[in-house]
Amino acid sequence: MKRYTQEGRLADVITLISLLSVDVHAFRTISNLNDALRGKPQSSENWEDIANKHPEFFRFNGKRDCIALLIRSYFAEDLKGHRQVLSVIETQKLIDTAISLHDKEILLKQKNGYLYSFIGSLIVAVIAVSGVIFSTVYSNRSNNIVLQKIDSLNTKIQRIEHKMIK
Repeated sequence: MKRYTQEGRLADVITLISLLSVDVHAFRTISNLNDALRGKPQSSENWEDIANKHPEFFRFNGKRDCIALLIRSYFAEDLKGHRQVLSVIETQKLIDTAISLHDKEILLKQKNGYLYSFIGSLIVAVIAVSGVIFSTVYSNRSNNIVLQKIDSLNTKIQRIEHKMIK
């Protein structure tokens, strides 16, 4: 998912909300956005991509060459073809909503974070148990080889003793 926790994404969304909430023209052309915002967004190649990935706030016109705040796109146009701008309070509510969505995404990541610790611990435990089993098996093989050599020596000593007695 990682829509809001991407580096610089929340700042880009807030910037776009801020501009489009008070602009005289509800719909801004994509090239006009670059001029008005003095460059590219931090988290993407262009403002169109930001608007595309956040349909909860932004929408495109029919030609997909202009972007508007979703809520302003539903306002009626006046005689000059302009739509009502948002008040500071309304703009702040949209920004607070974006921050809330960002925080919820972080909480979701933290909620599932315990799985990484559990899986890591499980892998370490499997490696440790495998090491113990390997060393036990290897140790038993070494012991068996040593015991076979001792038995072989004992047999030779017994033969030598037996020859000496005769």
